[in-house]
Amino acid sequence: MADADRVRLAKLIELHVAALEEHDLDKHVELDAKFHRLLREGANNSKLANMLARIEDQVILINRGLSDSIGFEPRALKKDHKAIADAIAARDPDRAEAAMRKHVRRMRNFYLSASSSAAAA
Repeated sequence: MADADRVRLAKLIELHVAALEEHDLDKHVELDAKFHRLLREGANNSKLANMLARIEDQVILINRGLSDSIGFEPRALKKDHKAIADAIAARDPDRAEAAMRKHVRRMRNFYLSASSSAAAA
């Protein structure tokens, strides 16, 4: 990721943390999408970027629903995003990948748990 994009990523995380602390759901969803968009663009992998761009709207819808669900944990989200950004800032692709995989697993598990709870209700 280019240095200018690393700076944008750090600023974006600050804004996102503020939105989460203010419980601003709309701003959170918007900034989360920007975070992931910046990551995919900064990876300089057009094949991956195209694949992720195709599912972006679905991810935003899921994020909006999950972020308003019982059990949503903003601290975990902030920790995940910071770990990803820190690894990118350190130019450590292996650590960045591991942090992103952890984030995706956490969100997947939360989605499955929230879906099961909603179906049971």
